[in-house]
Parts: sequence; structure tokens; C-alpha cells
Amino acid sequence: LNTDAAVLRVTAGGPVAVREATGLQLGDAVSGVTSSGGSITITTVSGSITTGNSLTTAAAGRIDLTAAGTNADIFVNHRLQTADGRVRLEAGDSVQFASAGEVVATGSGIVNVVANRNATPGNDAGAVTMADGSRIDAGTGRIELTSVGTAAGNIAHCVQGLGGRLYQLERQEKHLDDIFHEVTGGL
Repeated sequence: LNTDAAVLRVTAGGPVAVREATGLQLGDAVSGVTSSGGSITITTVSGSITTGNSLTTAAAGRIDLTAAGTNADIFVNHRLQTADGRVRLEAGDSVQFASAGEVVATGSGIVNVVANRNATPGNDAGAVTMADGSRIDAGTGRIELTSVGTAAGNIAHCVQGLGGRLYQLERQEKHLDDIFHEVTGGL
């Protein structure tokens, strides 16, 4: 489905696939985007994606959000949830988690968060940021936070269960196992 809308609310029994010309808000105070029988794939050609409500898939459905464009960001303000599926958030510039923003991929899901996808940082320097209270849970799967390219932005992560401290990473790619080891000293 090709759109040029400001807000998208969908409840579907099958997959949801949307290609938006500009920026897009997914859901609002009334409802979000739900697929009871497949994946949710949202792509903007040139613009940011903001979650205005939750995104939910059932079974092994995936959630893929791609915000294309040099200054295109993804703002995770609500829950993105899939059962045994993969979640991939890929932005031309930054991926920013608000305090209520969370990604939950139960089972063996893999969560990929990619900022600066074109290796050309925009106005937010291609960063991945997580506010205190936000979280990523990949169940028994893997979590990858990446800022791509030679001018890659920083990855900042609010470490849960360790006093809510903000930990700034200087390398282009880190896995949460490395973050935990560095912050806790390998406890």
C-alpha cells in the first residue's frame, strides 16, 4: 500500500506493508498498528517514523520500520511487540526511544536497531538513544545496536537494573553483552 498520510492506524488479519512518501505517525491515542496474521513492514521514502501507539504482530510476524532520508529518524514512543519474530528499526539518521518506548520480541527474536543507515549522518548525528525507562527485550534472541559508516554517531544506552545510568559508547557497534560487561565489570 503506497500512502501519503500523516497518521496510519491499521488492524489486519494478514501482513501490513506500507510505503509512505514522507514522514508518518503509526497510530494515535485511539489505536495503533496490529497484524494478527503476519508481519508489519513500514517504509518512508523521505521522512521520519513516530510511534503514536503500539505496534503488535502475532505468532512469528516481524516488525520492520525503515525511515529513509538523511534527516529521517525513528521515534519509539510506545511498545513494539512480536511473538517469536524479528524487529528491525533502520533510520537514515537517528533512532530515539522515549521513556515509554520499548521493543519486545519474545522467544528467539532478534532485535536490530540501525542508525545512520546511509553512512551520512543527519541533523541528529546518526545516534541511537534510549531514555530512562525505555527497554529492548529480545527474549532468548540477540540485540544489536549499530550506527553505520565512517562518521557514525554514538550509541547511548540506558542500562536497566543498574541505577538507570546512561552509558555512552564511542565505538560504531556494540552488543549488549559487551555493554553489561563494561558497565558492571563482568559481575
